[in-house]
Amino acid sequence: MDKARLTMYLHLFICTLVLLAPAVARPFIIEAETVAKERESIFRTQASAMRSSPFHTGDILRVDFCLRKNTSVTLANIRFSNDGDKDIVDVAMDGEYLGSFSSYSNSNFGFNWNKYHYSGHIGKQRTLWPGRHVVTLSFRSTDTYGIEIDSLILIVDDDSLKDDFFRCTAHCDASIKYSAIKSIDDIPSGELVQRSHNTFCAQDRNINYHLFHESITEYRLTATPPRYRTLLNDKKKDSTGCEPVSDIIWEFRNFRVLPSEIPRVVSNARMTFGGDNTAKFTTVNFQFNLDKSFSRQSDVDVASTLILKFQESKTLFSILLGHSSRAGKLTMVRPTSNDGEFYTWEIPEFTWVPDDQNYVNLTIMTPPGVTAVIDNLKLVRKEKIPDKNIVIYEDDETKVVGVVEDQWWRAPRAMTVKMVNSEVTWDKITKISVSRAIRWTEGFNEIFQLYEDGLANINAFVPYGVNHVPFGSSVVIGQFNTTDSRPYAPISTVIVDPYSLKFHLDYVDSSVVDLEINSKGDDTELHVKNANYTRDRSTYPIAAIRSTWVSDGNADIDHVSANLNEPREALNGWESIYGTAFAFFRQCISMHNTQGPDLFLELLGTTQTNTDDTRYWL
Repeated sequence: MDKARLTMYLHLFICTLVLLAPAVARPFIIEAETVAKERESIFRTQASAMRSSPFHTGDILRVDFCLRKNTSVTLANIRFSNDGDKDIVDVAMDGEYLGSFSSYSNSNFGFNWNKYHYSGHIGKQRTLWPGRHVVTLSFRSTDTYGIEIDSLILIVDDDSLKDDFFRCTAHCDASIKYSAIKSIDDIPSGELVQRSHNTFCAQDRNINYHLFHESITEYRLTATPPRYRTLLNDKKKDSTGCEPVSDIIWEFRNFRVLPSEIPRVVSNARMTFGGDNTAKFTTVNFQFNLDKSFSRQSDVDVASTLILKFQESKTLFSILLGHSSRAGKLTMVRPTSNDGEFYTWEIPEFTWVPDDQNYVNLTIMTPPGVTAVIDNLKLVRKEKIPDKNIVIYEDDETKVVGVVEDQWWRAPRAMTVKMVNSEVTWDKITKISVSRAIRWTEGFNEIFQLYEDGLANINAFVPYGVNHVPFGSSVVIGQFNTTDSRPYAPISTVIVDPYSLKFHLDYVDSSVVDLEINSKGDDTELHVKNANYTRDRSTYPIAAIRSTWVSDGNADIDHVSANLNEPREALNGWESIYGTAFAFFRQCISMHNTQGPDLFLELLGTTQTNTDDTRYWL
């Protein structure tokens, strides 16, 4: 780190300690050249970002920033340089005068432009409202050469405020509320418990709310278009900030096949050598660790391929391969391909175990006078094959599809799907999808998904002229263990009535639930009824809300509200809230799933609600 940047950060650190409690205060550095884009910046080696901006008498520098909530703000420092006579600069915030600072009268033939000074904090700490604010620098008097501004440093008492929001690139409307949510007096309140964590990855379902209720048997989920107004429909998968996912389980490169070779280690595997030089065979032994995955079928369970490539050689080697198995015995495998340079072995799914007791052993026979050199040897996941779609029902208005998903994260577990009043049955289904016809195209809009693990997605209907909007927040319907990092309530059987879009769910834990979908206007309703749970409701939640919040403006939800209460931040400031109706929504236009729906949950009843057509197929 260069001296200028080190000095600036040290000064900033001291300011932070002195001005505000470090547990909540956050410094923001605003480079002058990034906000004064209309004027030419000057290269300076000691400037914090290698450039600064010159100003003269009568000039004004306007610095906008945005806040999410009522927040204390302090202008901690302005970093500047001067080579000439004294300059005076007035500073205001939101039109209110804060104070002024002066440069030093000191000339050194231009060399002082690269020597930076600090104003110290200007004005008192102020509590500002949510929204846009402005710091204004008015250059009252300068000499002919002016003054150069490098940066401003603001200390903001909001440790959850992200750069995009602070710099006003996230557009938010704090007036967006679900204030019409009313409590139902004759139903006890449910408890929504916060189980979320921070993330930098928009693919991470980091928002987890567990819903507890002592007696509820009926509730309704409604997916409705977001209340903010925008023509954006950003639905691209964004892997920014996500850990890379590789299909390579482990890999070793460029080594000789000799009993005397030294062991090698990579992150999750160790390679050792053995054998008999006189008999001209070498054993290459691998021991490796695998962890259980909760985002896709785990490396522990998925089928894999061992790929060996020799350096260019005309020798045909004899190779025996054995590997450990979940059954605890050594399994011998023949190569599935062999051209003298490349060898591959297919290893079936559910072979490995979720610890470091996985083994692969290669015995390589070499002719006299020949030393085999392996260019690359790796164990990789089997390539995922496309999903298999099974049409359960289709007419001009509705399509119901069963999906067999390769490498399902809970494989080999899957659902059995039955058609109402029929002997027709489909096995090994991992997902049920429901779509409705789009009037202005020849396509369908997917409004509902139900997975074997109990997770459901519901979507609002697409607005006119659009052929697809992404799903947003998800709901796990059913009871689950609160200690699981990915909540799941496994379903064993689903009975489908595609004519009225009703579903009867039988769970692995013997719970039962009925679902009914109603898609009307822009909204889609999922009615959960006749819920009969088998486990202790005080220990096992009846549902979970799963969603994403990276920052305001990059989220599936950014606020939660219960009954008529004020909205709360999605991630911070609460441990549990109580109510009979909950809204999960966004106030900030999101670059992630922009048109994805808001979600609304209403508790409806604590007794079985059997109507003439409820569960009539049982």
